[in-house]
Amino acid sequence: MPEYRPPFQITGRILSLVAEISEAVGRLTEQIGSEQALRLRRVNQVLTIQGSLAIEGNTLSHMLRMILDAIRSTSTLQVTPQVKKLLSVIKGEMTRAQLQGLLGLSDRKSFRERYLLPALRQGLIEITIPDKPNSRLQRYRLAGKDNP
Repeated sequence: MPEYRPPFQITGRILSLVAEISEAVGRLTEQIGSEQALRLRRVNQVLTIQGSLAIEGNTLSHMLRMILDAIRSTSTLQVTPQVKKLLSVIKGEMTRAQLQGLLGLSDRKSFRERYLLPALRQGLIEITIPDKPNSRLQRYRLAGKDNP
């Protein structure tokens, strides 16, 4: 029986790419795991505060303040430097191009993945046309503000 020969050769470049892919998958897995752990920690913190305040007989307004403080303290830990920069330049409602220009960034894909999407996922910014997220008229603004 003849020896099997695959239709390709394993080169140093192929091994390098496989190693890079493996590292990237590892980083992504770690990032997803840490995000889930932070969410679980936040939920557990809220439930613990709610339970202890219920036992002590405290009022609802005191309990809500404690929950809000706990959520704020854990959510600020997750903000990346890129998202912080984005939040610092948003004034009112702004287009993607305006934000990207203020930050001095030229790569649209990188801006979307490293700045816009993380800020949107964390609820720090919001879009002005939620039912048409890909609209060319889409604008972004800080979330939780009384915006027009």
